[in-house]
Amino acid sequence: MRAIKLHFVNPKHLEILLKDQQLISELQYLNSEILGNDSIGFYDPIEQHGYLDTEAVVLTTFARAIKRILFPETEYNIHFLNPGANMIKGGLTHKNELIIDSTELQISE
Repeated sequence: MRAIKLHFVNPKHLEILLKDQQLISELQYLNSEILGNDSIGFYDPIEQHGYLDTEAVVLTTFARAIKRILFPETEYNIHFLNPGANMIKGGLTHKNELIIDSTELQISE
């Protein structure tokens, strides 16, 4: 099972996002755990997913929600911290503002 922990720079962002039922339903297949007021962990039960795939899916889902909920009026999109292929993405940013400043990936059997 792969686990990913997302750390939010602003705990209010996480609080607001976790109230959104659309985001919750999109991530429902992942077992989640709140890890303090600024972090959330997810556990991907699908064995065929690689850890980079899990991170990309979770961050992409959060990126869409962040844009829709937190920054709907801006022309700027949400971007990965490290946009290169086959690399850990590391987090999300919006116009020079860090939203998720780190991702921690763990792999366990």
